[in-house]
Amino acid sequence: MVRIVSNFGLEVRAILEQKGWSFRRATINTGIPHTTIGMMADGLVPGKDHIINWAVALKEPINKWLTLAGYDPIPENLVRESAPEYRIVRSSTGDNVCIPTDADPPQEDIDRIAAILRHGGSAAEDLKRA
Repeated sequence: MVRIVSNFGLEVRAILEQKGWSFRRATINTGIPHTTIGMMADGLVPGKDHIINWAVALKEPINKWLTLAGYDPIPENLVRESAPEYRIVRSSTGDNVCIPTDADPPQEDIDRIAAILRHGGSAAEDLKRA
C-alpha cells in the first residue's frame, strides 16, 4: 500500500534545497536510490530502513523523520537521537542498515536486521524473539 504524506515530501524538498543537493547528489550522500529520493520529495513514504538511513545521513533525529513519514517512533531506550553516533552498513542482499558506530556485528546479524526491516517488523522486538 502506497502512503503519501505531503508534509514529509515538503520536508524532504526543504532539506534538499537547504543542502543544495540534487536527487543524485543525495544518493551519493545517503545511499538511498535517487528514484526513491524523488518519490520521497513527492511525499511517497518508503520503508523504515530508508527513513532511518536518511536521518542518519543528515545527522538528524531518527524519530523526527519516522514521525514525519507516519511511522511510530522508536522507543527512546532503543535508539539514541544523536545520529552522528550511527553508521550505515550493507546487508548481503544490498539493503542499508543503520548501526551504532561502536558496534561490529557479524554479517548474519546485519542480514537478519535488514530482513526484519524489509518486512515491516520492529527490529528490537523481532531480535528479542530470535
